[in-house]
Amino acid sequence: MSVQWNSEQARFELDVEGQLAIADCIVRPNEWIVTHVEVPHALRGGGVASRLASGIIDYARENQGKITPLCGFMVAYFQRHPEAHDVLKSP
Repeated sequence: MSVQWNSEQARFELDVEGQLAIADCIVRPNEWIVTHVEVPHALRGGGVASRLASGIIDYARENQGKITPLCGFMVAYFQRHPEAHDVLKSP
């Protein structure tokens, strides 16, 4: 159960028990602009969105990229996790 980049749909995906949590993105060179995070209702409250965010951050690190959070969840995640600021795109 790891976060995967789906380049055809420009989104990150996390399959949990056959259900898909997603993070839609706008892609620029070495940058993923996260516009929306969605977790199926049955999986909410179990930390799935945080696992998705953590996987996105790991992916950005592995690919020497940056993340620009536009959706409220990702903005809040970066506020709660200063250790992830190495992949946060500076304004």
